[in-house]
Amino acid sequence: MALRGALIAVMSGLWAAVVTLAHPVAAEPRIALVIANQAYTQPGAKLTNTHRDGDLVKAALEKVGFTVWVERDTANSGALEAAIGAHVERLAKAGPDAVGFLYYSGHGAADRPDGANYLIPTQVPLTHVAQLPLMGVRLDKITATLAGAAKMSFVVFDACRNVALQRDAKDFGFKGFAPIREQRGLLVAYATEAGNVAVDQSVYAKALAEEIVKPGLEAGQVFRSVTRRVEAATDAKQSPEFLDKRRFDFQFAAAAPVVSLLAPTPPPVPFPARPAVVAGPQPGETFRDCPTCPEMVVVPAGSFRMGSDDGPSDEKPVRTVTIRQPFAVGKYEVTFAEWDLCVAGKGCNQNPETNWGRGQQPVMRVSWNDAKEYVAWLSKTTGQPYRLLSEAEWEYAARAGTTTKYAFGDTITTKQAQFSEGSLGSAKQTIEVGSFSPNGFGLHDMHGNLWEWVEDCWIDSYKGAPSDASARTTACSDDGRRVLRGGSWLGHPEILRSADRIGDSSDFRDYYIGFRVARSVSR
Repeated sequence: MALRGALIAVMSGLWAAVVTLAHPVAAEPRIALVIANQAYTQPGAKLTNTHRDGDLVKAALEKVGFTVWVERDTANSGALEAAIGAHVERLAKAGPDAVGFLYYSGHGAADRPDGANYLIPTQVPLTHVAQLPLMGVRLDKITATLAGAAKMSFVVFDACRNVALQRDAKDFGFKGFAPIREQRGLLVAYATEAGNVAVDQSVYAKALAEEIVKPGLEAGQVFRSVTRRVEAATDAKQSPEFLDKRRFDFQFAAAAPVVSLLAPTPPPVPFPARPAVVAGPQPGETFRDCPTCPEMVVVPAGSFRMGSDDGPSDEKPVRTVTIRQPFAVGKYEVTFAEWDLCVAGKGCNQNPETNWGRGQQPVMRVSWNDAKEYVAWLSKTTGQPYRLLSEAEWEYAARAGTTTKYAFGDTITTKQAQFSEGSLGSAKQTIEVGSFSPNGFGLHDMHGNLWEWVEDCWIDSYKGAPSDASARTTACSDDGRRVLRGGSWLGHPEILRSADRIGDSSDFRDYYIGFRVARSVSR
């Protein structure tokens, strides 16, 4: 009996170790604030599930190592701002490696379709949209405050529940939040897209709480999974979105190491064992091959119709192209920060000057030859097969499953891309990469900002072009031109179309030209 008891104790201890390893203790301080506003006194503003939503998210955050503070029913703007101020103070005390999380559940509204967004306290006598600046708390004020408060922060607004407010006639039909831009260092998530309303049925909070605790998921994967789940649960009536401007990857729950309690002798193998297949990054996943390498997004295999029946002759004949293997594409255009490392490492000879800033501005004034130097240096540095995209890969990635002129429809606005010519745009220069929402594959700035070099040489039609994703490098024009795609900050909307293409000399440089990288991934 004594021996049996000792064995049980040993086994129990080993099992406890396995359970502990399922959610390893976080190395960095994790600080969270949950604000759940439910007790609204305005007519038509009643909510019934926000307290429960807050409890769901709180429990999930605690499970993955966050210390969580909860505020319920912040009565006025002062109380709401004080709660967020205390959160910022706790982050500051936790040190430079702290990771923050703010979850707000309650009412929110915009003062106009393209205007400012506000969170609404519970006890304010708010009846007209014009009162929002006096009684609400500006959402961009919150995100700007949190942007510099920690190494990174996650800010979740489960707040697009329309409150009955009197509006001017021209804005009468507008609902939910207006679109906003990203803040550096933050992942900002919304329960539904701009201009729409979320249901008060805990759908978003439940999906978020369940995805956060899944081991091994990078935070971007968590929020993409939440979007898919909410869309499925609401028949796509509610479609969450998020804007991600973090500089570091993050896992809420680290992948648990496999612990074997016993090591039995393997049975004899009657035939030679097949080599194991090592799975690489999967479609939708993001990764970096080094801390300063470009962030990559894995694009799935698939087919699409390349070109345009309505475009000029160089976009014809339209044909079906099949991408047979997933491949990785730069999430952003290559930045000055990334380029400057190549220059410092003696891999790139061109050192472009700019008056528009470096850092996260996309590198410009680089030729096709310069871009080839960069991918060769990056390949040598990482040991991975980096390259330029083929023209077919570029259009496939830009379309992201769409058949419209742009990845987001047949029209374009300055809230979707950086461009200048025409009645819609007034850009004077490039903008930092990732300043606009990504397309359906998670890629930013495929339309506008800078023209992007691809591998192919210039041929003025698709006659005889291959039906796979290979680059065309034979039967080229005699002048040595290479293809550029995507349009630029200097461009008219029409040349930002997914199908639009131009060619220029392989040694040509200008302040509207850059590139992004690609690489193969193992399956």
